[in-house]
Amino acid sequence: MMSPREDRPSFKYPEDRLLPLSGMITQEIMRTPETFDHNNERCLFVIKNGGFTGVTIGRATGCESLTNDQNGVVAKAWAIYNFNRKSDVFSDRGDSGSIIVDGFGRFGGLLTSTSGNGMTSEVTYATPMWWLWPRIKGHFPNAHFNPTTI
Repeated sequence: MMSPREDRPSFKYPEDRLLPLSGMITQEIMRTPETFDHNNERCLFVIKNGGFTGVTIGRATGCESLTNDQNGVVAKAWAIYNFNRKSDVFSDRGDSGSIIVDGFGRFGGLLTSTSGNGMTSEVTYATPMWWLWPRIKGHFPNAHFNPTTI
């Protein structure tokens, strides 16, 4: 599902079944994906492992929207759809906080909500990591993507 074009594989299934995470999906890659779907159209396939739905694959959009809560807090939202019309939902209640990555293991965002009802998931929303990371670094200057054990 991550490489629908056999002539342009963009995903190699890890032998140990663990996708190493490294780096971040930039705003530019979100807007102009480097991978292609079976119709040769640019498409960003993403993966998440949610607490409720487990591992699922979706199609991320290049669309961003601003959300504004009752306290005036502004946040970015990234829209993600089910893989296709026949696939199971990408997310459901209980998946919030899941990380969303691409097939290269790049961190794309944190899942925040879904508009679905458990049987159909119209849109999943995530906060894009390229927007979130500078805010995390502002509060936790020593934060980094490559933790080490002591």
